[in-house]
Amino acid sequence: IFENLTRIRNIIDHIRVFSRSNVEYIPIAFNINMSIENAISMISEQFKHLGIRLNLLLDEEIPQLVCNTYQFEQVIINLLSNAKDAILEKKSMDDNFMDFCIDINTFVNDDNLIIEVKDNGMGIREEDLNNILLPFFSTKEEGKGTGLGLSICYQIIKDMGGNIEISSVRSKQTIIKLIFDLKKINYGATR
Repeated sequence: IFENLTRIRNIIDHIRVFSRSNVEYIPIAFNINMSIENAISMISEQFKHLGIRLNLLLDEEIPQLVCNTYQFEQVIINLLSNAKDAILEKKSMDDNFMDFCIDINTFVNDDNLIIEVKDNGMGIREEDLNNILLPFFSTKEEGKGTGLGLSICYQIIKDMGGNIEISSVRSKQTIIKLIFDLKKINYGATR
């Protein structure tokens, strides 16, 4: 009971922050891994009930980012929500599909800080990959998506000085990478 009360309090605190205007928000250095864990805490019960496994491989030595941590968490939640939808879509088309899995990795590769979200869901058609970040473009059924989620994520990451790369194999997987060039962005010390 106490664990669930704490989880509910954390969710309510996050919802309050999301509902506030970010105009006066002063960017601060934040721990990316902790921010990812905060985002996951808001949706983990839902994923657990759906039987979706979240595998975390978070490098403890990555640098901190200096930006709006709540907007970053919004991006993570959106990416995880899209991954969940892709898995459920694949499940609806394949009764034998039972291994629902989302991997979240953080690491530094050369001079890039990378946050990677990989799912084994339905994937994105090759002809849709070039349009997927455009506002109002959606691959979901009518009424199930606004086509704004990924375009908002793209704008947030771009405002933070990063970029988004998406690769996908239809009916196999989608990998979304948030990439920050450490030579160009504002970042803090390691954890």
